Amino acid sequence: MLTFRRGLNSIALELYGCDNKEQLIGSNPWAFSPPLQPDGMASKEKGMQFILKALNGQPQRFYWLHCKLNDKSQLLHVEVSLNAFEAGDKTFVLAVVRDITGRMKMIEALQNLEKQYKTLVETSLQSICIFQDNKIVYINPFAVEMTGYTEEEVYAMTIEDFCSFIHPNDLKQALDKFDMKRKDTYKLECRLRIKSGEYRWFRSLLKHFIYNEHLAMLVTSIDITEQKKARNQIITSAMLAEDQERKRLATELHDGLGQMLTAISLHLGTFKNIETLDEKTQTNYYTAMKMIKQAMDENRSISHNLMPKAIADYGYVSAVEHLIDDLQSFSSLALEFYTNLTEERLPEHLERNLYRITQEAVNNIVRHSHAASGVVQLMKYPDLLILTIEDDGQGFDTQATSKTDHLGLQSIKTRSEAIGGVLAIDSQPGNGTCITLQISLTDE
Repeated sequence: MLTFRRGLNSIALELYGCDNKEQLIGSNPWAFSPPLQPDGMASKEKGMQFILKALNGQPQRFYWLHCKLNDKSQLLHVEVSLNAFEAGDKTFVLAVVRDITGRMKMIEALQNLEKQYKTLVETSLQSICIFQDNKIVYINPFAVEMTGYTEEEVYAMTIEDFCSFIHPNDLKQALDKFDMKRKDTYKLECRLRIKSGEYRWFRSLLKHFIYNEHLAMLVTSIDITEQKKARNQIITSAMLAEDQERKRLATELHDGLGQMLTAISLHLGTFKNIETLDEKTQTNYYTAMKMIKQAMDENRSISHNLMPKAIADYGYVSAVEHLIDDLQSFSSLALEFYTNLTEERLPEHLERNLYRITQEAVNNIVRHSHAASGVVQLMKYPDLLILTIEDDGQGFDTQATSKTDHLGLQSIKTRSEAIGGVLAIDSQPGNGTCITLQISLTDE
């Protein structure tokens, strides 16, 4: 029979809740164990297996669940080492028992915490992905649902596969943010093609961290497509309202003030024998006629700037050519215009906003750049429209300008966003300025 015999120390008595050695001597090991161990095996059966192996000369070390002598519900997590030794003609087994209850409770608490975090992640209405070693190593159910792919398809993807779904106009900034050498936390807004082929806008937060002892990148994302559509609709409506008001004012200036000035000029022109008047009266007359003509020219110029008739009648190309011709009449700036558009017309809202962007940029060159020359270029490709406006002027600090919210640049940014364009402004003090606007012509 296997029983506790001798060598019991005070720590063993305290561990099992005994007052003296007699309470343990003569008892078998499973008398201080629950009926079943955590794996579901009977304590006696499992304990005998370990003891028999130790008696056969195989030292044993294992986890065991004990309990107090007088309170079977108070469980003890222990680590047990068994080694057999000979004493006279008998074989004994030395058991060294180490209480690891505190450690096991800590592990259990961590496991419970991990389960709680996993539950939060698994039920989150945010897309959560972890990239590591050029592949996706974790993706939560909501992210799988958002992409339209199956979980198996997602886990088979590499980072290169994932990046191939990013819209071409957003790819450069996305690749820069995906650089695993960066250690900071940063935000990214880009369009991602889901399985249906539709591009959706996502706002993401990217963070590098250590995952399973290796560097990884955590990406949490929300779908902001509807927000983008709503914002673009508001901006488009505001731009349309502004252009309609410009058109109304231009019409009133032309049909109201313009006609009145013309009538005044005609009436004054009917005066006869001006030469017979005294010198002062003649001077006043000719001055009045000159001022009326200047007022008519200014009225015509303001009306044209508010809403160039060439946009509605002939399109962007003709309007820009007219704009440049007007500038050449009073400015020494050598401004050239290139385009591969001939008689082809763009959608009205696109032409209108492109012209306003071009007009604002060109006016900025004339007023602020001190440039000797500049170029406006509009190139149309099968799926892309690219507008480039550059000059050789003094340039400026784009960061400083953005902080002061420069109205001209803000207008360019707002109109670019209204037509779904990707705007880049490249400028440095002393190095001129280049404005590039890319507009996708594909359905998204």
